[in-house]
Formats: sequence, structure tokens, C-alpha cells
Amino acid sequence: IISIVALMLAVCLMPTALAATWYLEDGDITVIADENGQSVKQGNNDAVADSDTVITQRDSEKATDNTITVSTTDDATANITIEDVNINSYGDAIDVGSSGANITLEGDNKLNSEYGSGLHVSDGDVTITGSGSLEAGSKNDSNNNAAIGSHENEAMSGDITIGGDAQVTAVSRDDGAGIGSGDMGEMSGDITIGDNAQVTAWSETGGAGIGSGRESNMSGNITIGGSAQVTAGSNSETAGIGSGNNGVFTSTGRVVIRDSAKVTAIGENEGAGIGTGEDELMAGMIIIQDNAQVTAIAGDRAAAIGSDNLDEMTGTIIIIGNARVTTGILDDDDVSFDYNTKEIKYTLDENAIGYIGDSKYSNHESDKGHYIIGPDVTINGISGSDIEALKDYINMRLSGENHDGEPENLTKLDVRSENGEFTVTAEGEGAVEKILYGGSENVPTAPGTYPVTCVVRIGEETIEFQIGTYGVPEPTPEPVPMAYHERIQLYRVADKQGRSIAYKAVQQGGVLTVTTDEKEAKLIIERGGLFALNRQGITKIVFVTASRKSVISVSAAMEKGSGEFVLLHSSRKVKLTIAGAAVGADGILIKE
Repeated sequence: IISIVALMLAVCLMPTALAATWYLEDGDITVIADENGQSVKQGNNDAVADSDTVITQRDSEKATDNTITVSTTDDATANITIEDVNINSYGDAIDVGSSGANITLEGDNKLNSEYGSGLHVSDGDVTITGSGSLEAGSKNDSNNNAAIGSHENEAMSGDITIGGDAQVTAVSRDDGAGIGSGDMGEMSGDITIGDNAQVTAWSETGGAGIGSGRESNMSGNITIGGSAQVTAGSNSETAGIGSGNNGVFTSTGRVVIRDSAKVTAIGENEGAGIGTGEDELMAGMIIIQDNAQVTAIAGDRAAAIGSDNLDEMTGTIIIIGNARVTTGILDDDDVSFDYNTKEIKYTLDENAIGYIGDSKYSNHESDKGHYIIGPDVTINGISGSDIEALKDYINMRLSGENHDGEPENLTKLDVRSENGEFTVTAEGEGAVEKILYGGSENVPTAPGTYPVTCVVRIGEETIEFQIGTYGVPEPTPEPVPMAYHERIQLYRVADKQGRSIAYKAVQQGGVLTVTTDEKEAKLIIERGGLFALNRQGITKIVFVTASRKSVISVSAAMEKGSGEFVLLHSSRKVKLTIAGAAVGADGILIKE
């Protein structure tokens, strides 16, 4: 009898897969994910299997110094929900580091660190979604780490993605970026903000609001799209978005603001609104396109979009589509962060001009950079077709002894689309070399959504940038028995390059399970395919690769439209696109 009781007790105490709620007051939490699944370890206790981890506090009004650490191997990604968490720790409040994490926000969350980052990311990947809020930063005025990103003397070479309806405020009290790299740490990774996210990013001293820290190069990519609303600023001769004080915006650096995003970027003194900080050049590319609305404000010695007062803009500034741009200059460098309201406040000099390209000291003499302007854009209320009026704002090199003639480093680029097919004409220094649809000069005929890029030749150099997407719809299939779904190709499995690979599909009731032996693969559901599968009774699709498993809610995915649905399992993360646009996984990827 004793042995039977002992056996029953042992079975009851064995770790089991569950979706538990963990309370930070009970100790530090480590979330572990590998090829065998996800588990959670708290304090000195053994790890417990938990595939959907929820971390909260019993009393979020009282800060805890206990922390959250993410540890992943085998290309796994940890899935974590934080709800009403309030951390004030010595080191990192949440440490992702080189690991991968999907963090869903619920309620109001605060991540403060005395000597670390609020949310530490070095060469790992973190995706922040959900409908809650997050405040990340430090209450220590000598903390040189990024609020969200890397430490001092550490590069941020990973991916930081903010989407869904997340509301994020990231504040660095010293030389780190609000979002990006720490002091003297290069920002070579990717920062993406999309969906309906609302983001405020601020650096108090030497870092950019979004980008690199003090004396740190900005060589990576910053993309703001969807319907995101972003405000980014700094208070010490750095860019609002771009590079920090004494940091180069390198030739590989790129800032793209697209779709219907609304962005306000404020630099100070020698810091551009979007571009570079003090004493360094802007050699990269800044693109504002589609229906984006951008307000760029600089200190009184820098360009609103471009470089500082001492270094020429040697890169490329592109403003096309129906973008609206407003520029300005601070009045007596009056910009600050209100720590009570969590807002960036500033005062404009109503009599000063916020230039695009070089600062006011250029006097239209620099010919090293290049400008590409579309006729339908609006810059400070002036049409992009009125180049004569735009001379007052864009510091193009002008011909003539007194630099009052025609622009010499300008390309007027007219992009038109009829029935999805693009025509692009150029006038000025640059010439259109080719238009590519998904990398090919041939207009595609196979169903799918393809990025459309334009290649412009300027002298001996070419630059390539996206101008839109091209979609080929799948003919809407008639309802057919499930046995024939593969024959009409409602979906397929492909490698990262889009080449079809082998897979197995099994339907049990309303669940379709698609399995491949590859570690990196993507499930491609053709245009209209989700609706067709739904009519056949499919409510969930389970996509299984050698590295991970995702469960798709068909009804939630259908709410995003009938465009091509692509779910990518890569070595680092799960990425979801619909009709060619990245979307947050919140609500679409569900718990089993």
C-alpha cells in the first residue's frame, strides 16, 4: 500500500505541460525554450513545462526587484505574456540577450533597471505585441544602456519588433538609445514598428530616441509602417531617429517610414530630427513614402532630415508616394521629456527653416548627397512638383556662380500604377534602370504578392528601394471536398526563397495539420485560400517544422483580408505577413 501511495504521489508531482500563471513576488523567473518545448524555472525550484507562460504580480503597485530571463536554444522562441508587471531591478528587468522571445503585453507593465536595460536585446530577437502598455528604462541618471536594446559597449545586432496594439515608452536616462544600442555599441540590427503600435522613445543625453547610442554607428534598419504612431527624441546633440552623438549614419543604415504611419522625430542642437547626431555624416538612406505623415524637427545647427552642421549629407533622401512632411527648428533647443505625462515636449522657432539634407550652413553648395522627390508629396505645404518653391527647404546643390540656378543632385521620380503594374519615370540626375517584381524584371503571373522595387542609376552607382507591391490573385475556387484541396493548391510549403518543398497534410475534424521536416520553412496560403478552407470546415491550421509549431485561427486570419497569407518559421523567429505586409501574430496565432 505504501509503495502504491508513493507512486501516486510521484506521478502527481511530475512536471506537466500547462499554461500557468507565475508571480514575480515568488522569485526570479527564467523561461527556457528549446527543441523539446518550453519550461519555466522560478527561484531554486525545478523547471516546469509551460508552453504559454503568463507572468504577473499579486500587487503591481509595489515594485519588485525580481527579474525575468529568457534562455532559448535550437532556434526556439519563448512565448511569454506579461500582465501588470512592475520591476525595479539592479540588472536587466527582462533579459532576452541572444535568445528569442514573443512578448505579449496585457495591462500596464513597468521595466526599470538601475544598471541594466529595461528589456535587454543584443543579437537575439524580440517581438512585442498585445493590447497592453510597457514602460522601459532606468531611474539612474548614469545608466548608459538602451532602455530597449543593448548594453553599453555592446552592439544591437538582433531584431526588435513592436506591433499589435502595444503602447511602448522607452526612456534612456544617459547615453544609450531609447530603442536600439547602448553607449558605444553599434546599431546593426533591425527595429520594426508596425500595426497600430504607439511608441514614444527618448534619450536624455547622448543616444538617439530610436537608433544608436553615443559614439555608436547606425548601420542597421529602422522601419516604421502600418498605422503606427511614433514620437522619438533626444536632448543632447543627437538625432530623434538615427545615430547618436558622434555616431555615423553609415552607408548601410536605412530609415523607412511607410504605409499610414505617423512619426514625429526631434533632434537637439547639432542633432537632426531624422538622420545623424553631432559631428558625423549621414551616408545612408532615408525613405518616406506611401501615405506616411512625418514631422521632423532639428536643433538650430542641424538639418531636420539629414546631417549636422559640420558634415555633408552624402547619402540619399527619398520622399515619394503621397507622403506629407513637415519640418522645423527648435526654439533655443527647447526639448524635454515630461516624466509625469510620459510625453516629449518642445517649442518651435517659428522664424527658422528646417532644412532637408544639409543644415542651414550648406547654402546649396554640397553635391555629395542625392534627393529623390515625387510629384504627389507635400513638404511644408508645398507640392513635390513645385521644385522652385522647394529650394527653400531642400538643400540641393544649385547651379550657377551664386548657387541660385537649377538643382544638380535631384531626381524627380513619378511612380504610377495601373492594374497593379508599375511605370516609373525619372527626370534629373538619376535614371530608372529597371523595375523588379520580387527580384525579377518580368511581371509575375503566378498567384502571390510580390514586393516591387525600383533601381535608379546615379552616375556610377545604383540604389534600389521598394515602391509598392504587386498581387496576382488566386481564382476563387468552388467549394470542393477536402481530399482535393492540394490539387487546387490552396496552400503550399516553401523554403525561405519561396521554392516549394515536401510536406505532409492531415485533417482531423476542423483541424488541418501541415508538417515538414525542414527547420526553416514557410506556409503559404494563396489569396482567397483561407476562405476556401473555412468553407470546407477548417477552423485551425497547425504548421509544424523541425524547429517549432504554430496554431493559426482561420477566422482571425480571415479578418485581415483575402491576401496571400505567409507564416515563416525561421532560425530566429516566427514572422507573419498578409498581402505582403507584416502583421502582428496576436489573435491569429493561438494557444492549443
